[in-house]
Amino acid sequence: MWKQASALQHIDSNGLNIREVARIISTNSTLKPYHFTWRAPSADDERAPCPMLNTLANHGFLPHNGRDITRDIFLKALTDALNFDQESVDRLFTGALSAVPKFNSTSFDLGMLHVKNFIEHDGSTSMQDVIVEPHAVYHEPTFRNFMSYIPKDASSITIPAAANAKARHFKDMSEINPRFSILQSQQTPIMLEMASTFLVFSQATQNVANRSYFEYFFRNQRLPVELGWAPPRMEILFTNRSREIAAALIKELPTDVPFLYNPSDMGSA
Repeated sequence: MWKQASALQHIDSNGLNIREVARIISTNSTLKPYHFTWRAPSADDERAPCPMLNTLANHGFLPHNGRDITRDIFLKALTDALNFDQESVDRLFTGALSAVPKFNSTSFDLGMLHVKNFIEHDGSTSMQDVIVEPHAVYHEPTFRNFMSYIPKDASSITIPAAANAKARHFKDMSEINPRFSILQSQQTPIMLEMASTFLVFSQATQNVANRSYFEYFFRNQRLPVELGWAPPRMEILFTNRSREIAAALIKELPTDVPFLYNPSDMGSA
């Protein structure tokens, strides 16, 4: 069940000028009607620990209620919304099905992804740890803490800056949550998650994320179309590119703070 959190003011899709939307779409072949529709989730809608999946549901690319997401729906949603390649999206869907409790299921609900250390993990960029807030909703102080490690005058976020911010954010969150845990097996998946934001919100190079797009997306769980963002014209080879960026992020991790945290090790120290 979704629990609404405070964020920036949104413009509901009911206020859109349909003619203006049609004009914009006609000049940009990567924009679809759903890029211009957005509706906040209700108390009955399901949402996930993943801001991007929540965003796609808020826009209507995925079912707004967050339920019964089939392979065909998922494939069309991510290719239409983000221009990810179909093979990568198919792999993501197969991965999501592994969280479904019903054997041999062909669909999943966003709420089923609330499995500890599946896609949810401690030290989220924009959500509190589940030990503090189990509903996985946007939390401004948490996101503000992460952004405090990005240079204030920077209009973009570089890989070194993101790696530094993530590690220092983990340290801060570990001081709030006494059971904070990031294991070796989670390092690459967490960096793949960060890499995806570089792919979606990149500027001239896919190694630099547009800061305005990045902040708007996390704070609103909405695609920053109003700021001028649109999916790239060239298809994003998600699997290969995200792995490359994740490797670069890991390489740039600072050496003066830890990235991995094992509560059992800390308890025996």
